[in-house]
Amino acid sequence: MSYGAAAKIKRISAKRLIDRTVRHYLESDDFNGLSLSEMFGAQIQNVEGVKEFLKPLIETQRITVRCDVVDLNPFIKRMPDLSPDSEVARLNEWQGGILISYPTQKELETKVRREDFVGRPFSLEMALGAAWLDFRTFDLGVLEQYRNDPRYFYQVSDTHGDISVYDEHYTGTKMKESDKVSLAHFGFAYDDSMNRAIAVFLIDLHRLSPEHQRIWEARLLHGKYKLHPIFWETQIQGIWVKESVVTDAILWEMHRINECCKIMKRPPLFHRDYWQEERPRNFCFLIRPTAKEFAEFCQTLDKMMSENISRKFFRGEIPEKKEKELKGGKIEVITKGTITLLEEWLLKNWKPKDPAAFQSCFSIFKEVRKLRNPQAHTLINNTFDQKHLAEQRTLLTKTYEVMKMLGFIFESHPRVKFQTKESNKPEGEIYIY
Repeated sequence: MSYGAAAKIKRISAKRLIDRTVRHYLESDDFNGLSLSEMFGAQIQNVEGVKEFLKPLIETQRITVRCDVVDLNPFIKRMPDLSPDSEVARLNEWQGGILISYPTQKELETKVRREDFVGRPFSLEMALGAAWLDFRTFDLGVLEQYRNDPRYFYQVSDTHGDISVYDEHYTGTKMKESDKVSLAHFGFAYDDSMNRAIAVFLIDLHRLSPEHQRIWEARLLHGKYKLHPIFWETQIQGIWVKESVVTDAILWEMHRINECCKIMKRPPLFHRDYWQEERPRNFCFLIRPTAKEFAEFCQTLDKMMSENISRKFFRGEIPEKKEKELKGGKIEVITKGTITLLEEWLLKNWKPKDPAAFQSCFSIFKEVRKLRNPQAHTLINNTFDQKHLAEQRTLLTKTYEVMKMLGFIFESHPRVKFQTKESNKPEGEIYIY
């Protein structure tokens, strides 16, 4: 290091660097960091000199830094600050190039004017140094306002979703400006008892209007929650995942069975397998664990299972009708249900090693049919209970097991055994939540 370069760095005021870092952070729209090339100019190339200048400020928790060597995007504070020792270690990784400074939470505690953030609780958290991808958890009911309002485009999967305003309302004048909000991402989180909650990153909460920040604040949950693993890996880790949720795995098994039917030169077992088309609206984890939504889910599941079985598959092999003797010797001809047809076809063509286990697994068809009782809508319409999530998980687990069993049976058919295609099959862990 030349004496001139070292001296120039030493002449830069630590106070001035800290003040500029704080000011830039608080005045930027999304609490961005300050590029240190603005402070050091050409001297940013004096790598060791810059490090020596910054280390005391990091060790005393006045600033933190992000660089392009170890951070995906150093211009935003994606993750929380580390310990001073770890922050220094991160600085040591920098060998020149992009270097961004941020004020620490300790520094901001004395600099932030809280009165500037009245009605914006999540913006205040970020102003005080929270990271973009810190998340907060909320009661499931917070989504109802958006789901039930036709002005909002609302979509959700089993792991995440998003909310925005339809263009005609966003550009129109009838909708209040404060309601023209969006959430680029929201996901799901769980506590140790597997109670489900909505999870939203702080940066997305900060971008809500003050009115909507207060709506979400009213539904804020406290306690320890973990993000759904798939949401964590895709949104924070930024990686493709092999794992899948149980609903996707069920649809894959239905698709696999229908593909086997093609090879067997038979009509498909299921009218629709939904693998390459939009899934039924209610075939997802409950957004609100109410008796009504659980009943609607059971109806949808029954339609996808029992009502979705094609009678054409059995024609010419299993009689569709049976005779039932009534009192007085009269005979009634009854049309068999699709569940009965499938059970008879399976027992005719495949011998289970454990008949009791087969019957237990197969009974899920009858269980779902029983649960789709339409009276559930009127008798206990408004009950809200997390137990419905547990009941749904149990049903989905059983459904997946029976679909997996059917997939195994169909794949073991002599015509299919060596021709099954595994493309797009879900791999890795199957998450039952």
